[in-house]
This record gives sequence, structure tokens and C-alpha cells, in this order.
Amino acid sequence: MKRQRLIQRYWQQRSLLSDLLYPASLLYERLGQIKQMRQAGKAYLAPFKVIGIGNISSGGSGKTPLTMALAKAAIESGLKTAVSHRGYKSAMEKKAGIVSMGEGCLYDAKTCGDEAWMSATKLRKAYVSVGRDRVEQLKQLAALEAPPELVFMDDVFQNQSFIKDVNIVCFDARVGLGNGRVIPAGYLRESVSAVARADICVINRKDPGIEVEALKAELSEWCEHIFVVDHSFCGFEDFQGNVVDVDVNQPSLLLSALASPQSFEATAQSVNINYLTHYSFPDHYSFRSREALKPLFEQIRGDDIKQIFCSHKDLPKLIAHRDLLPLLRVLMIEANPFQVNALWQAIRRRMAL
Repeated sequence: MKRQRLIQRYWQQRSLLSDLLYPASLLYERLGQIKQMRQAGKAYLAPFKVIGIGNISSGGSGKTPLTMALAKAAIESGLKTAVSHRGYKSAMEKKAGIVSMGEGCLYDAKTCGDEAWMSATKLRKAYVSVGRDRVEQLKQLAALEAPPELVFMDDVFQNQSFIKDVNIVCFDARVGLGNGRVIPAGYLRESVSAVARADICVINRKDPGIEVEALKAELSEWCEHIFVVDHSFCGFEDFQGNVVDVDVNQPSLLLSALASPQSFEATAQSVNINYLTHYSFPDHYSFRSREALKPLFEQIRGDDIKQIFCSHKDLPKLIAHRDLLPLLRVLMIEANPFQVNALWQAIRRRMAL
């Protein structure tokens, strides 16, 4: 939770530290702008529609769940669909490759990355590709015998190496723009003026009680089309993907490695889960170390823990700890289907699909 405390103390509001780091943030942003200009000068044009989804913040903004929800909508519309991820910290990050032909994941999460694994397991009719080189991914998809009609590219708002038919930027309703400054003085990868590059802004909200009107008003200065998509609890699954009933009053723990552990806690609280401790690790943490999990195992024995709630993203990395399997319960989250459909229809109109 150290990162969350940092965000709350220094990045969510202006501070002396934020002021001191402001000159460094100007340099950080300028270097990013130079990189983008160089990429744009030789941008690749794919032979199919490309939808870019990303953010201007340094933490979780709900872009991956939104990418999956939109890909599902495209599949249900009868379009041959592909999803592209970077595969951050995975074995395949440095070398682009296709990890699913629409019939499940061909690799484990350690090899292809947790987000690609999630897409490949949940989107059974979608191609899924992975790798830092997004242009190479697009070329591999184009070379398939039956190439996709459109590709959803996750986490590419700053990537100008290819042409996007629709450019979407996401925001977390809880954090918004933070203190409005760029790393390291704030939470943003680039200034809010970068939103002008977006065709559509999406505010992802996991707590319906969070007010978003102020954020919408600020974003409307840069982008005309703003959508709010609510993400909420939709059930529990065991480690094998079976829907299960859960007694939320039993002694429980939360275990996660997410960019926004606060949102995970809020979801658990929304369904009255009686958890004693939240073991929160950095985003994309591998969970390979038994030593790092030692306090968790000690509490399982000491407090007679009956269940451990995790996210679908973290599940494949936890399966290696076989003694945890009987306790694991996946807290499933779903984007509001009506809001996603409204967003999807707006995208279709923009692409004339």
C-alpha cells in the first residue's frame, strides 16, 4: 500500500515535494513528446481497423477491463476481433507473438503476461497477441490466413508508431487527474492537454458513489465525447473457473498485485466480505516467492482463515502455490453492459462499421 499512500500524499494534491519535483516533470514530459514525434513520423498503417485504448496516468485506470469488455461487444457483433497487450514483465514482452487463436491461451501467465492470459481465457473467439513491439504484433496479425477485422490495442495512448482509427483515453474515477502534474511531480504520464489527441474519454468507476461531474467538466475542455463506465461485482469463482457460493462472514483475507488495490478493497467491502487483512503487492508481482507470502501463511494457520479473495488477473500466478488452491476465491468484476454497448456503438459510428 506504499504506492497508494504516496499517491494520496504527494500526487493527489500539490505539496512541497511536488513543487520541488516540478522542473523534473517538465523534462520527463518533453522527452516523451520527442519520442512520440519520432514514432509518428513513420507510423504503420494496418490493413484493418485499430482501436487504441490507454491512459495518461501512471496507475490503474481500468483500461484492460474496458479493452476486454469492448472486444466482447465486437465479437458479439459478429466481427473477427483481436486484442493486443504489451505483456509487461512476461517472457514474451521482448518478442511479439500470438498467444491465442480464439480457443484459449497457448501459454501460462508467466510466459505471456497476466493481462494477455486474462483476455485469452475470457475471450474465446478473439485472437490475442503480446509484445512490446506493437507494430510487429499488427504485422503478425495481418499475416494470418484469416486476419482480424479490427484490433483493440491495450495501453497505447502514448504509442504513435501505428495509426489508430479510434483513440480512447481512460481515467479512474477515484483518482482522476491527481494534482494535475506529470511524473515525478504528479500522477500523470503527460499533461491533461494530451487528452486533445483522444477521440473518446472514458471514466471507469468501481464505486457508484464517486462523483464524476467535476472530472467530466475538466476533460470536456479537451475532448467532446466522454463516457462513464461502471465496473461492479458479478460473482465468485474458484481457481478452476467454476461459479461458487461464498459465506462472506467467514474469516477471510484479500490478496492482490494490482495498480489500484484501493478499488479491490472497495469492491470487497461492497459485498460485505469480512476480511481481516489485505496483502497487497506491486502491480504485476509474480508471487513466486514463498518467503514474501510467509506472513499470509502464518495468518492462515493462526486465524483459521477459510478463504482468500483475489482478482482474476492474479489467479494464474497464485496457482503455483498448491496449498492455497482450496482457499482461493476469485472476485469477478464486470463492466456495465449497457454503458459498454453505448460506447461500442459510438466507436462503430466513428469507424463506419
